[in-house]
Amino acid sequence: IRLVLAFAWLSPLVQPAHADVILIVDTAADVIANDGACSLREAIVAANSNANYFGCIGSGGGFDLIEFSIGAGTPVIGLSSALPDITGPVEINGGPNRVELMRASGPSFTGLRITGAAASDSVIRNLVFQAVAGAISLTNTSNVTIAGNYIGTNAAGTESFGLDSTLTSPKDSSRRTVAARFPNVEFGSMRLPVTRPLFVVVAKPV
Repeated sequence: IRLVLAFAWLSPLVQPAHADVILIVDTAADVIANDGACSLREAIVAANSNANYFGCIGSGGGFDLIEFSIGAGTPVIGLSSALPDITGPVEINGGPNRVELMRASGPSFTGLRITGAAASDSVIRNLVFQAVAGAISLTNTSNVTIAGNYIGTNAAGTESFGLDSTLTSPKDSSRRTVAARFPNVEFGSMRLPVTRPLFVVVAKPV
């Protein structure tokens, strides 16, 4: 099996996914604690399990939307370890000013890991990935949209910080390939301009 990368230029408008459950992250603290607040770490657990988890109200099934209410500007969530794998369909949306995910301490890890067929059709939108070994990894999943993110740049998308943050989309163990869409993603290591048009990359066997 060999891969063909197909590029298609599309409208810069990406339609939001319909959400059955909306989870609001209301703290920048990277914790799992029974403190009444909903952290990103807790919100991912709630979305995966379709259940309430500490301060995150996630009961119900279907597609989850994780949004943020943690301050003005581009708030920073300092991660002390890898976040839980995303194993169900979810959109994580940092909003118009974006939310920055930064490794605060500890050994290197990937910012977000989307894993398994059940997580297909997930969306990662409007985040900044900084000082992580890899920004996003996709494993055994498909049709994931990664839109409006800054990968390996500063919060404004105007300065590159090199190769530290990357995106990986490996083939799974059964030799199937992953299809991923990358509209308006800014890769610092590639020094793409902020105004780069929306594009789609599809990896498929031939």
